[in-house]
Amino acid sequence: MGPRESTATQFSAATATLRSGLLQTARAELDRYHRRAEAARAGVDGWRPRLRVTAYALYRYLEEDDRRRLLLAELRTAGERSELLVGAEIEELADLIDEGRYGPEAPASLTRVTAEALGGAIFHELFLAAAREGSPPPESELVPMLMYAAVLPYAGAAAAAEELRIPPPPR
Repeated sequence: MGPRESTATQFSAATATLRSGLLQTARAELDRYHRRAEAARAGVDGWRPRLRVTAYALYRYLEEDDRRRLLLAELRTAGERSELLVGAEIEELADLIDEGRYGPEAPASLTRVTAEALGGAIFHELFLAAAREGSPPPESELVPMLMYAAVLPYAGAAAAAEELRIPPPPR
């Protein structure tokens, strides 16, 4: 093996080690977020309130630490295992959104695909906000707009518009 092959092998090994470390750290951080989201949902009844406190919990989790925001933003580009981890987070959010399908106002035409699309869009918007240079937009601006989008297909325009007026839950 020549010097080029040796360097390429070392680089490949170092990259694999970095990705593994990133994945481990991201799993630990996402576990921390899960505990916060579960605590925020504890004792909260109803689909919309549970979705709302979850969205605020994710926003606040990402907002509070620049290193966390950078880590989780970089996670999206760190390979297949990382993509699977992010995909699992989006699925979990989609599961919660999909509960809206069983509400009395929900049209029968809604499918799981609606929740998956909305879950991906909401997750993406929160990550983009967190990854921006400087401060993310205030939670009182971003989260209500995301809630509007999530509620609209399930509960209609009046309920979605109501989301724009509901203040953030206490920290």
